[in-house]
Amino acid sequence: MENFLEFKPSYKRDDGKESLNLYDLTSKDLTLSFSSETGFKEIVTVRPWVESFRDDFKKDLTDLNSLCDELFGLLHESVEKCWRPEEKHFVMMSGGKDSKIICYILKDCEKKFGRDWLGQCVFVHRETNTPSGKSSDIFWEMMKLFGWENRAYEVGRKDEDHVDFSPALIPNGFWPYYYYWHSCFIKNPAELKDWILVTGVYGGELLAPKVQGKVVTPDRYADLKRVVKTGNNYFSIYHNYKGLLEFYLYKPFLRTVFRVHKSLLGSDSIRKRLLILCGDAVPSHKGYQYNWICSEDRLDLVHKLWATSKFRNDFLGQLGDKKDIKIVNEKMGLWGQSLDSRLFGLAMTYGYKINGP
Repeated sequence: MENFLEFKPSYKRDDGKESLNLYDLTSKDLTLSFSSETGFKEIVTVRPWVESFRDDFKKDLTDLNSLCDELFGLLHESVEKCWRPEEKHFVMMSGGKDSKIICYILKDCEKKFGRDWLGQCVFVHRETNTPSGKSSDIFWEMMKLFGWENRAYEVGRKDEDHVDFSPALIPNGFWPYYYYWHSCFIKNPAELKDWILVTGVYGGELLAPKVQGKVVTPDRYADLKRVVKTGNNYFSIYHNYKGLLEFYLYKPFLRTVFRVHKSLLGSDSIRKRLLILCGDAVPSHKGYQYNWICSEDRLDLVHKLWATSKFRNDFLGQLGDKKDIKIVNEKMGLWGQSLDSRLFGLAMTYGYKINGP
């Protein structure tokens, strides 16, 4: 989709070999590097989008209403251009502003093109702790409003609703496991490769007054690149799903955002106005914190898989005091950015060629 900015990275080995999948380039003669993005001295990440797009526009858009009218139209255009009714779509719906706007637009398109336009599509929510109440209440209110109850699923807090340690769901990198939320609608994780993931990511990153707690800069693309580099495991997503749709990365939409004057970015007025244009009458939650605590049995399995992994065996001499990892069952646990969690993800990725999907 050439009209969309796609953050699809790849791996490159020092002998020139390149792949979207880290396991295609791994071998036991590599040198471990805990400070490397890839875990190996000889392999680097390649991000072709870094210089292919830039924010060098004059910041001349100062009228909120006309700006939002244009942005709203471009988001509609974005959805219509890339949605394929013949595909399976898995929409992650948080109940925040960004995913709500996308859901309103999807409903508009369903009305415009007919009830079959969505195709096989599910909307999945995970309950969060928020300052503004239960996020699941917002989710179910939206689903009932749109008549999508039969497409809607809520991931519970049960252990089986967390990530399965199947070789079909490897992190595909020196990275902790991604949260898949699939078990509420499919039981075989390998089937995720048949689904296109849809998220509302980057609405806030582009339009809200702060990005990861920092006030936005005049260069919106620079802010966006910083978020992508530090906060998202695209290697995992592109390996485990058939595709990824992020409607806010439609290039005409981005070019308009890049022209927004800083006076309109001092508050969250743009997203609030977009929700008014949607006809929104459902509250949005602000802030969230997921419950990531695992069962002790699941963590025991993690440590057993590590102890018997080919990665640990092949690199035992280089692992030093990390030959026996210990993931603590608190806060983010397995899904956090600790070195132990990332090493476990790397071990499962390294073994993929042997274990298979």
